[in-house]
Amino acid sequence: MDLTLQPLALITILALLAHFLSSRLNAPIIVVEIIFGIIIGRNLLNLISDDFVIDFLALLGFIFLMFLSGLEIDFNQIESRGWGNIFKGLISFSLILALSYLGAIAMGYGFILALIFSTTSLGVVVPTLRDLGISRSGEGQSILLTAMAADFLTILLLTFYSVSLRKSGELPIFVVSTLFIAYAAAYLIGKKALWHFPEFLSSWFKPDQPTEVGVRAAIAIMLGFVAYSEVVGVEEILGAFLAGVLLSVLFRGGSILEEKLYAIGYGFLIPIFFINIGINFRFDLLLNRSGLLIVPPLIVIAFLVKILPTILVNYKSLSLKESVAAGILLTSNLSLVIAAAEVGRRLGIIDEALEAAIIFLAIFTSTVCPIIYRRMTVEKIPLPQ
Repeated sequence: MDLTLQPLALITILALLAHFLSSRLNAPIIVVEIIFGIIIGRNLLNLISDDFVIDFLALLGFIFLMFLSGLEIDFNQIESRGWGNIFKGLISFSLILALSYLGAIAMGYGFILALIFSTTSLGVVVPTLRDLGISRSGEGQSILLTAMAADFLTILLLTFYSVSLRKSGELPIFVVSTLFIAYAAAYLIGKKALWHFPEFLSSWFKPDQPTEVGVRAAIAIMLGFVAYSEVVGVEEILGAFLAGVLLSVLFRGGSILEEKLYAIGYGFLIPIFFINIGINFRFDLLLNRSGLLIVPPLIVIAFLVKILPTILVNYKSLSLKESVAAGILLTSNLSLVIAAAEVGRRLGIIDEALEAAIIFLAIFTSTVCPIIYRRMTVEKIPLPQ
């Protein structure tokens, strides 16, 4: 097998350029990475076609993305806001999922599209709220809790839905549930270890730790859960996500470990995944008749299923304008919606035309929705004295 690192070198250079260009354009970096992939892929320059190294690293980036999504869930923040707010987030997600299912049926698709409509992007929502300085306000917390519920529950539902579609010869649901038993066992063992050996374990995460044993342990846990997910017949994203949640629960506020893992993920592997999405993007399918017919209702339903539940759930605490703005921000779909589309394509329940339309939806909403939210929100934020 001939092995060349030229495509990887090109992708890493583009990943670096994406940082500067996204800052200049004030656009999400993931959008720029996908566009770079479209430019160098089959649609335009065709500089990279099928490449084993890129495909493997893109898969690893996909896994790492889900791992970091689990790590992003801030349980301290959730607990500090009380169960009332958590319950409110769950109600919001339930309404969003119900409307999404109706929208998916109206378009002639099944539950997988409902899950895609239900997703949101913490990677877009959190920076937007922080930039405006309202992440800890009542409105900001309402949006964050709904986004967190959407992230967590969508991945769980996507996993069990994919398992239910597998052929009868596969391992049954109760075997799949052993993944959660493994999670509970890992949590209890980790909790006891932290209680009995706090100094020893804290030494793993010091900034000057020469062998980076903390990072090694985190990656070993992630890949261990991913490998077990494959054994029990579950999509690897659930194992990666649960591993991230496990570390988030055990090492709350472990900013040093998080910084190092983010450096590996967002500094190297995850950009390869998104650029590879663009490389394999089928622009021709998006621009043909079927693609053009899919995109408009996809965009309309994506906005409606987020705005209407947000108005209903927050009618006492937020004004109509604030609720509409919050629903628009929650419409931002990016990494998780692309991940769900990837799973659907692997299972054969999403065709290439719909996948192309979903990727376009992710690019469109993640670019437009934060801009609209800023415009609707910035006028009510007091200027610094």
